[in-house]
Amino acid sequence: MDVNNIEKKVWAYIKANNMLEDCSNAVVGVSGGADSVCLMLMLNDYITANVQFLDGTNHNMQYSYALYDPTICVSDIVVVKTGHHGFALAKVIEIAPESAAAVQFGREIVSKVDFSAYTARQEKAKQLKELKQKMDAKVKVLQSTALYELLAEKDPELASMLTAYKELTKKEDMNHV
Repeated sequence: MDVNNIEKKVWAYIKANNMLEDCSNAVVGVSGGADSVCLMLMLNDYITANVQFLDGTNHNMQYSYALYDPTICVSDIVVVKTGHHGFALAKVIEIAPESAAAVQFGREIVSKVDFSAYTARQEKAKQLKELKQKMDAKVKVLQSTALYELLAEKDPELASMLTAYKELTKKEDMNHV
């Protein structure tokens, strides 16, 4: 059965009989049967988006969902109302230019997920960790140097060794320049 062909026939019938002319709203009695649910979905102003779940057993399959929010784009992470399992996270893979595929079981994209605050927190934590590691490494070198300097003041033999060490590291640094 070609769903697009049926939808075109229904819209042609509605237009030919002026059923919704000059009407921005319509009331549809929905019994829950296939015909009334189909009519309700056709009258809703949605487009179809294919989504892929982020995790779970069906994460490698695509499903058609009704999309009412025109600001949602391909690659957006969205909350979807699934047909049987409540709410879930999914990624928009494709947006059809019109209601190309039938949406089953009341599947709908609820909203876009805004990860900007989470991403900012994660980036800040990463930067803090890297900065702390660099500071710890610098402190370790400075502590070592300060400890040698302090102890060299009390021990002439250590002072002599520290002086020799500094001269050798200066020569080594000069050779690398």
